[in-house]
Amino acid sequence: MSFQKIYPEEPFSINPDAEDNDIPELLITTSLCQRCRQLPGLAFSGTFLANFGPRFIPVVEVCRGKEVLEMLRESGSRCQLCTLMLDAIHLGVTEERAQNSFQLANLVLFDGTRQKHNPKLVADAIYLLADFTNEFKRTGPAELNILRGRKLIGILPLTIGARSQWVRAVHVKSSSDPNFAMIRKWIDHCDKRHFADCGRAPRYIENFVVPTRLIDVAAVDESGSPRLVLGTNILKDADHRYTALSHRWGSESARLIPQTTKDNVDTRLSMIPWDSMPKTFQDAIVITRRIGVPYLWIDSLCILQDDEGDWERECALMGKIYTRSYLTIAASASEDSRGGCFVQDDPKRVRNCTWMPDGILVTVHPAIDSFDCRISGPLSSRGWTFQEYHLSPRILHFTKGRILWECRDFDGLAYENAPRMYKSENRLRPRLIRRMVREDCSDFGLYHFPGHIEMMRPFHDWERDWWYAAVRDYSGRQLTRKSDKLPALSGVAGAMHAYTQQWYLAGIWLLDIPAGLLWSPTDEMYKQPNQEQPLPWQREPLDPLLPYWSWAAFDGQVHYDFTRTFGPTYVRIQHVAVEPSNQDDDPFGRVRNAHIRIASRFAMKVTISEKDHVPGFVDKRRKEKYYSMYIQHLGSLRRFINRAWWAKRVTGIIWFDVDPFDLPETTFYCVALGETPSHFGSPDLYRDRIFDIGLVLIKTTNRCHDLSWLNLGRPQYRRVGLFEVASDCIFWTQSFSPTEVLLV
Repeated sequence: MSFQKIYPEEPFSINPDAEDNDIPELLITTSLCQRCRQLPGLAFSGTFLANFGPRFIPVVEVCRGKEVLEMLRESGSRCQLCTLMLDAIHLGVTEERAQNSFQLANLVLFDGTRQKHNPKLVADAIYLLADFTNEFKRTGPAELNILRGRKLIGILPLTIGARSQWVRAVHVKSSSDPNFAMIRKWIDHCDKRHFADCGRAPRYIENFVVPTRLIDVAAVDESGSPRLVLGTNILKDADHRYTALSHRWGSESARLIPQTTKDNVDTRLSMIPWDSMPKTFQDAIVITRRIGVPYLWIDSLCILQDDEGDWERECALMGKIYTRSYLTIAASASEDSRGGCFVQDDPKRVRNCTWMPDGILVTVHPAIDSFDCRISGPLSSRGWTFQEYHLSPRILHFTKGRILWECRDFDGLAYENAPRMYKSENRLRPRLIRRMVREDCSDFGLYHFPGHIEMMRPFHDWERDWWYAAVRDYSGRQLTRKSDKLPALSGVAGAMHAYTQQWYLAGIWLLDIPAGLLWSPTDEMYKQPNQEQPLPWQREPLDPLLPYWSWAAFDGQVHYDFTRTFGPTYVRIQHVAVEPSNQDDDPFGRVRNAHIRIASRFAMKVTISEKDHVPGFVDKRRKEKYYSMYIQHLGSLRRFINRAWWAKRVTGIIWFDVDPFDLPETTFYCVALGETPSHFGSPDLYRDRIFDIGLVLIKTTNRCHDLSWLNLGRPQYRRVGLFEVASDCIFWTQSFSPTEVLLV
């Protein structure tokens, strides 16, 4: 392999008004396979008219055959372009990007070698399509689209000529001086242009300035050891900015992490020995020093780990700590505290591919990770990092491939190899806090409500969608202590409350109780029952104090399918009680004695057993178990009629949160919550039918202290699943009756 230097590295600019942003050193590579060496220069030089309409868009075939990806893998060891294409295919593309590229690709397609119209693309062939739309509109770099037939499967940044205002080379060492020059420019750009979104804190935390304890990163000895300081002692300092570390403890190494305790806190106020800290902590201190911030917050060092009272107080402040931080350092690629932030990647994978086909200087850059890929590392699987990610004003991700920047502003997304800030593809992260800052809420503070529920405003659609999308993401993450399910989300819940002024009830919201109760498990491990697995009503929640009706009591990922289609509701909320169980009475943390009393217009008792199982109700390949509410009405005919056919027409389906292996004959209480389109039926079969959906309940022992209810001798119920039934089903309409139940 041989290289030729084109020009030396120069400082680059990320000024959006600049005409020409420099990129570091480019190399001409001769490490190309025979196929890529024969690609015509015309393939990378699509031109556009002044109105951005296409004059011609060349599409060039790279390889053809049923095993085209295997062909790329075989040549990847000796061809840098094939390696970059495989990386891009592995990262994938978002649905929105794919749709836009399809529109472009379908306009005009030419074979770059013959310049003839070529509308037919073979499904088992790989093609390259140059797209300069973003560059002309000044919204991003030119792109090299990788097509398999007409399907977009990968995107690579593309540079024609020696310089580009969008892309730069990726450095093998993420701790290099040019990278920190880039990071400081990102910070400076955000300070000057994004102050309205990233520089201000929401009003509900305006009284919170600094955490209880911080790490002073200034070296106190020759080895570079920092020390612990009290937050009250630095308030007088002119600069009390601090960074916060978002990291993964790691189950095996958690006990190896240095922790501050009541015994060693005084010693650490003098010095924290450099050699006692793992690599992730050391790297975070180096980063904080190099960007010129005086303090750093790390959970294991700034919270007394053996003091339950201190832990609960700091846990309640965790959301404010990250919201107030100047910058969050995310060790995204590290499995535990020993992995570090600075990850040295494979130099071959991150190198640009530059060559001159037909005298045209072409540089193909490493793929820019999509949003899904940049949060799919080890850090994103940890429950506590969810609120750290969503509440931080600025985040510096140190991933395995490159450094990523993200801030609250919609235009605050940048990559190491694309340093100019983009518009974020992910609207979930910045939207809530950004609106809170812009709209200057809240005037009420935490849990100061109007006198009547009727005075609370209902949820907006985007607020409901934001919350339920957050629940789906968060519930699939891991927690070392299962009892942290609500505390690890308390910061996000507090922010949501401050913005909406809704009452928070152990994971759901007061004015959205009917829809909030309709969660469904996503985790397939509970859909593969075995004989050892307990029955749905024999399982205990993660925390014995959590109510069964809350998604937080379920050990696994959940999702909401009915939030947009649900309504009108059939229930009236009679009584609600949720009592905080922590010392500081944090309404968003752990709870006890939580119950809801509801009155429904439609409810009935149903007795079913394993005989009512409907195999293949949704899909024969799926393992979930569904039970018919009314198949017993067939009597002796049930042996001769297809159960799935009957169930889909008569309807009335029950599915449990945890599938039983062999369901004994059991009586359940089906309480309808509201209307919704069918969750299972085809549009042709259920076009004009309305369905009732609700909770499947079973009696349980006393778990609450609602004396007004208990004195009447009425039972309490726990959730075990959901049901759906057609509103006009004769078996349903002749059996339901109004009822009032207490959910625990």
